[in-house]
Formats: sequence, C-alpha cells, structure tokens
Amino acid sequence: DIVAHLFAIQTLEWMPDQQHFLTGSMDKTIKVWKYPEMKLLKVIDRVRNQSHITGINQIIWLEDTFLSCGDDKQIFQWKIDFL
Repeated sequence: DIVAHLFAIQTLEWMPDQQHFLTGSMDKTIKVWKYPEMKLLKVIDRVRNQSHITGINQIIWLEDTFLSCGDDKQIFQWKIDFL
C-alpha cells in the first residue's frame, strides 16, 4: 500500500500508454505516477505550478495534455512534458 495523498483521492486517470496515471485529491494536488513501479514522478500544486486552490474533482487525458477541474470552479489545461 502507498499513502499517495494527505486527503481523499477524488479521481484517478490512466494515460493511454497504460504506463502512467494521475491522481487528484482533496489535498489540492495532482500527482503523476509510473506504473507498475508506483513511482511518483511529479506533484502539481498551487505553490509550484499555479494550479487549483481547492480539491481536485476530475482529471481527463487528451493526447499530450490533460485537464483538471476542482471545487474552485476552474479548469486547468496541462502539457505533458514530464514523462
């Protein structure tokens, strides 16, 4: 078992390659993971990336980008340049 976030995970989304996935949490972070190693590759948060100020509710992959939405009523688009 891996403790992945400080609060509940609201969303988990697989990348089409099935080797990476994202988790979004009520702790206001999005995390990028490598599978099957379960290695944390990146943390996206307000301090480092100017992202959501509240919990993350949904994530969706779109080819080389992904979208996230949260309780802050915002949608962010992210370029996948960290893999």
